[in-house]
Amino acid sequence: NTHLDHISEPARVRGAQVILEVLEGWSPQTPIIILGDFNSSPYRPTSHAAYTPRTFGLFAEAGFMDAYRSVAGIWPPPASFHNYEGERYVPDRYGTWYIDWPLTRNLRVLAAEILRHRSEDAPVSDHYPVEAVVTYTDVA
Repeated sequence: NTHLDHISEPARVRGAQVILEVLEGWSPQTPIIILGDFNSSPYRPTSHAAYTPRTFGLFAEAGFMDAYRSVAGIWPPPASFHNYEGERYVPDRYGTWYIDWPLTRNLRVLAAEILRHRSEDAPVSDHYPVEAVVTYTDVA
């Protein structure tokens, strides 16, 4: 689980590189899940950085996939960041705030969902959790 820098794209890229450097010593067949607040969208720019999908690209090049998008098939994905506003939050001109990616490698994703709170409840976080259900083996 990680929390990458919210301002600097070079810092996010370096954070991704550090994670991948740790994993270099692991067997390429090892099932892995990486979760976190990546503070950048793999699909659209955020207001804090120019459009650079490099952070997500590093994980994709290493064989990771976005579990949510792989089963939801929604483009662009809905926002996982909502600034404590819940459903009232309107993403800015930069597009989606899908910044919490469940990344998997060597796992089969069965389901994934962005868990929204009830509209009458006050948000307890500025992000919605993203849940993914995975398995090690093929399931019919």
